[in-house]
Amino acid sequence: NYPLPFFSEAAAIISKFYNIPFILTGHGAFEMSLDSLIGVFGSVFNRTFFQVPLSPADRIHVSNERIRNQISVYDRYRSKVEVIPMGVDTDWYNPGICESSPPYTAKEDRPVLLFVGSFRRYKQVSLLIEAVDLLPTDVQLVLIGDGPEYNSITTKIDTRSLSEHVDLLGHVSDEELRAAYDYADIFVLPSSSI
Repeated sequence: NYPLPFFSEAAAIISKFYNIPFILTGHGAFEMSLDSLIGVFGSVFNRTFFQVPLSPADRIHVSNERIRNQISVYDRYRSKVEVIPMGVDTDWYNPGICESSPPYTAKEDRPVLLFVGSFRRYKQVSLLIEAVDLLPTDVQLVLIGDGPEYNSITTKIDTRSLSEHVDLLGHVSDEELRAAYDYADIFVLPSSSI
């Protein structure tokens, strides 16, 4: 499961050793912007180490057409690449059937906007905070997740005096997540990497 560095490389070597099929799942790629350290690392990684699992892979599964068409690291292996969209268990995530309370207290007469994901730069949670600050109506933003930008998001919420409008929950249980989706009015995903 790329992009966790070196796990897919190890799996490729093990599959070759034991002569078992190797299927690589890619949910994206390292950011290629050379103006950041991660971008430089990603660029070098994709041209070197990432070739180790791509070459012997029997199939390469990606979650959408954008990844297949815009991530140049897959170009050489296009015949192996297959799009398999991520699915949702509609028996579990089905509006109106959840009997649990959400992991936040809904504010009276405020629409609830819900973000669930990793707090990383490409997920654009910071941009979401800025957008909520600009909205002319009173909303409640619920953020579920964690990641490297968690502290900066907390600081941005405090700096903009938005703690009355933003619930920062961190990780929640599966049942709480189900209830959060069920009670939210709008799911928001400002990610630049869909």
